[in-house]
Amino acid sequence: PQDAARLRDDPEYHIQPVPIPGVSLMVFMNSTRPPLDQVEVRQALLYATDRPSIVSTVFRNTSPVAYGPLAAVTFGYEPAVEQTYPYDPEQAAALLDSAGWQDSDGDGIRDREGQPLKLDLVLMSWGYMPEVGQLLAAQWRTLGIEVESRVVSYPEALDLAGKGQHHLIPFNSSGSDPDILRNFFHSEAGTNWSLVANEELDRWLEAAVRTNDREERVALYSQVQMRIMDQALVIPIRDYVNLNGVSAEVKDLRFDTQGWFPWLIDVSLNR
Repeated sequence: PQDAARLRDDPEYHIQPVPIPGVSLMVFMNSTRPPLDQVEVRQALLYATDRPSIVSTVFRNTSPVAYGPLAAVTFGYEPAVEQTYPYDPEQAAALLDSAGWQDSDGDGIRDREGQPLKLDLVLMSWGYMPEVGQLLAAQWRTLGIEVESRVVSYPEALDLAGKGQHHLIPFNSSGSDPDILRNFFHSEAGTNWSLVANEELDRWLEAAVRTNDREERVALYSQVQMRIMDQALVIPIRDYVNLNGVSAEVKDLRFDTQGWFPWLIDVSLNR
């Protein structure tokens, strides 16, 4: 983002953002580990997350805000996810209150039955994830949620997530087909880091990959996305984009479906 800001001010170049389809950068919530086994707590974290502020601060508004598990440019994206979980600290506080998490001893941290509301956030070092984690912890701290963040190597992150030894862990992946959701939200998926086990969700994901009917696939993936958000399995942060610095002389540059490789057939130079 910093390099993009410098190029943006250089008249010799322009920045061409290229959206990347797939799953957004999202923080998976371990739905089996207390206190995140309470859906109200997971929903509270979503309402307590100011995603536009994170995208503005960390990514200099170079990426779109994510609202669901699929990036908005991906086939089968359900726009209705954009109406879920607006930033609403009061709603977050109300959900935590109703779930029994209140600050009974006045130390600024909510507790229930003598246990503080403390979450373990596992972060990788790449993709500005430590910076994102720092802002998440600060936003949630104002609601009485304590976050213990740690940055680990990628192999260690995979090991911790695979064993379910996390409360929260981020990830993203690129792919042009919404079947990518099956890698993360089917109960038998290797990267099912929310540890969700929902029979209906499994059936929808399996049916969607078996059919060639485009409209049926879109309908099934719409149900999948809304169920993921209804159950508050992830906290979407941002959709990925490639930021390409392009000479101002280059015209009609386009990129492939996945956003990685340029198509040069129509490119011309304006000199």
